[in-house]
Amino acid sequence: MPIRIGGTSQDRSAYDENYTGYLYAESTAEPHNIYGPKYFDLIRDYGGETTLGLNRGDNDIANSLQAVLAAKSRILDYLWAIELGNEPDIYYSVWGKAVATPPWNMSQEGENQAEWSQVFLDAWGEPSPILSAGNYAVPIELMPAYPNTDYLINTAFNDSIKAGVKVYCTHSYALSGADSQLPDEMKHSKTVADLNNFVEKIATAKSAGRPYILGEAGFHGLETKQDATFGGALQLLDKTMYALSIGAQRIYYHQGGLGENQASFNWWSLDGIAAPFYGGYFSALAITDGEQIIASDAGNDTYAQYVIYKENLPYKTHWVATLNPQSSTNDRDI
Repeated sequence: MPIRIGGTSQDRSAYDENYTGYLYAESTAEPHNIYGPKYFDLIRDYGGETTLGLNRGDNDIANSLQAVLAAKSRILDYLWAIELGNEPDIYYSVWGKAVATPPWNMSQEGENQAEWSQVFLDAWGEPSPILSAGNYAVPIELMPAYPNTDYLINTAFNDSIKAGVKVYCTHSYALSGADSQLPDEMKHSKTVADLNNFVEKIATAKSAGRPYILGEAGFHGLETKQDATFGGALQLLDKTMYALSIGAQRIYYHQGGLGENQASFNWWSLDGIAAPFYGGYFSALAITDGEQIIASDAGNDTYAQYVIYKENLPYKTHWVATLNPQSSTNDRDI
């Protein structure tokens, strides 16, 4: 299974070539992580395609370049893509990261990502393309004039950078208020409305000859107990099927901390698997052996229907009922 390593810790981490452990994290609210060469050995031991995230938020490009060149020398065969930074839309508003000077708007972030991308590509060389570009938390503007895939492709990136980009990426969580309730959150119509924000961005990426992925996804971006329910599993199933139907190539679901830091959106813990796993597992069964997926419902109520095609013929059909947490799912071959 392809994996992505980074996420929230990505822009808290500094590479230390002399560190002999795997990863050290201070036990504070905003830990500063240190990792060394052995960290990359974990990727080799896993053996799957890996997207590796590098720290851009702390504005130490020399350290991030040192890290990625060390990774290249040790695990090149397993590196599917490289990310420069994680969720830069919140660098200024939430994290107060060094790279983000106010007002941290569209032109500033676009220019900074382009600058880092060019320096990285010059140092990296081949194989290319290698970059996963974008990494925004949601497909809408979280603040005025914040850049998206269209801006990166049409304005910020030159031809050299665009040639080095392997995929364009964004993050996907339910766009919800703090008082949201599960029966409303898991409705098919809401999932469709959230994901429809991606349609134009997917088309832009394809016009540039590149696929579009959901590089980090889950039910909610903030910790909520809703994510650990059967309703959360149904929403994950619905999100997977609909995202594929509108042209997303891959979806990376968020696995948070384990043990005392166990997150309710996790698929598994140290002692078992959790509700979201079943949504992912059913999704995998649904699309297995298929070649195309079509959302055949109108997308405006609580029920979804997807048809999987193989050799240009309907192969499977799947219904997802998202009326309430006790709803059921059904699938069969046509």
